[in-house]
Amino acid sequence: MFNMNKFVTMMITTFLFFGSLTIFSTIGTCEKINGTTLYVGGTGEGNYSYIQDAINASSDGDTIFVYSGGHFENILINKSIELIGENKNTTIINGSGYGDVLYISADYVKISGFNIQNSGYDAGIDIHSNYNSITNNIITNNTYAGIYLQNSDNNDINDNIISYNDEIGIVLMHSSNNNTISGNTISNNPSGMKLHDANNNTFYENTIQNNIIGMDLWFTNNDNIIYHNNFINNYPAAEDTGDNIWYNTTLKEGNYWTNYNGVDINGDGIGDSPYNISEGNNQDLYPLMTPYVSKTIQEFQVDEELLYRMLIVGLIAAILFCLPVGYIWYRKRYKKK
Repeated sequence: MFNMNKFVTMMITTFLFFGSLTIFSTIGTCEKINGTTLYVGGTGEGNYSYIQDAINASSDGDTIFVYSGGHFENILINKSIELIGENKNTTIINGSGYGDVLYISADYVKISGFNIQNSGYDAGIDIHSNYNSITNNIITNNTYAGIYLQNSDNNDINDNIISYNDEIGIVLMHSSNNNTISGNTISNNPSGMKLHDANNNTFYENTIQNNIIGMDLWFTNNDNIIYHNNFINNYPAAEDTGDNIWYNTTLKEGNYWTNYNGVDINGDGIGDSPYNISEGNNQDLYPLMTPYVSKTIQEFQVDEELLYRMLIVGLIAAILFCLPVGYIWYRKRYKKK
């Protein structure tokens, strides 16, 4: 005779068993892909005292998390790692006035969440590699430059505050090509940004403010695209002796300049006359009448592993709900006959 109670119990046990195996095997795979996380500072057992020691002990693909506090180091990053600070206002890497604070020689390095300061006559971050991401840092009070790139391609410099460096905020030198500089606030440096022999780079949605020179493209710099930036109270705002594009050719929108004196008769937000870039023949053909405000919608990041686990748990929950309902329906329908 068919025993419905035993059948329900067996089905529930089976689904819970295989669902658990799936979930935990997925977790194990995720950890393997993401590498190991090492910790610097804090009170955890086995935490490192120095960032460089953690880097030396790491492997490509690892993450190093640094707790808030003062870290007086000059750091070489020669592995493809992610270096994360707990809080960019309170996680400080201080170069003590010697050399570069951070020197990156490996590709695919990610750095975020730090206050990087007090280099020697070098840079806060000195990059000599490719495909790196420098995001959400404060880079200040360095003797030469905030960020320096040399022979470095396809890097992303995004959402940093770069200010009060002794000479330059960001430098791209000697065949540093195809980099993206976006969403940064670059202020109170003698020169906001300087390029020398740097081509096919893209600069957008930066605020370049209260520097002596906002942006300086000197000697051989060509095919750089500069648009949707706010050039505020820089004198001169920009100098360019190369052949570059100072607007978005698709949107037909350029940059905002505080010293632009043109008019906007039709009220479309674009000046009716070009803005002339100093030292050459370049023009911003579509100068903005008001400071640019980003319309970018932040990408919604989906954790595929977590989503997969949630679907498995949801399926198990649905089965656990449906089986008792089916059993009740079965009893009402057949037991009375």
